[in-house]
Formats: sequence, C-alpha cells, structure tokens
Amino acid sequence: MFELKVRSHFSAAHKIWEHTGKCARLHGHNWNVDVIVRSQELNRIGLAVDFSELKEIVKQVIEPLDHVYLNELPMFSTAENNPTAEVISRYIFKEVSGKLRAIAPQAGLKRVDLYETETCSASYFE
Repeated sequence: MFELKVRSHFSAAHKIWEHTGKCARLHGHNWNVDVIVRSQELNRIGLAVDFSELKEIVKQVIEPLDHVYLNELPMFSTAENNPTAEVISRYIFKEVSGKLRAIAPQAGLKRVDLYETETCSASYFE
C-alpha cells in the first residue's frame, strides 16, 4: 500500500452558529490542510498520483474558501452545516475525492486533516 500526502492552506473567517463560547463571535484562522491519498497500485510510470495533479485538485477545492467569511457560503450557511473544522474537513474530503477519481482511478482519498490552529485539528475519512 502506498500513501501520499500534500499540504495546503487558506485563511478564512467564520463563527459557529449556536455556540455558547467565544467561537460564536466572528473570528479567523489560518487553516492548514493535509490531504492523504492511498493506492495499492502504481500507474505505468510508477506513480500512485502525480503530486502536481493532486496539488491542483486541492487548490481548486480550497481556493473558494480562501479569504472569505465561510458562513456566507451556501455549504456552510446554516446551523446544520456549521463551518466547524469537522464540517469543513468533510466538505474538502468529498470535493477532493470526486476530482481524484477522475484522474487516478487506482487511488483513493484516505483522510483530510484540517488544522484550525497549530495544536487543534479535525479529520474526516470514510
């Protein structure tokens, strides 16, 4: 089994609907994103996924999240889809997974780790 990881980042503001603490107020983070892919097979030239293609997919997914107020985006605009680290990591996972299948059917998305701070992260995997 092979495992690859690319790291990216974005900056965005959010607030957590119905939170009773400080996070109910508008605040921002410099989010770091690790996208981990795995594959049992390599392609004809020995790659599970080309890093440049994987980085481009991640860029396409997180670019719309960069320097925005996340609560104003349709996918995070309700309490049911609060822009928490957990919900954002799931959103990134689903979006990257769909795009990855198109370029590397032999590979699958293993996990997305989303760091809200240097010491706090949430992960999503299936």
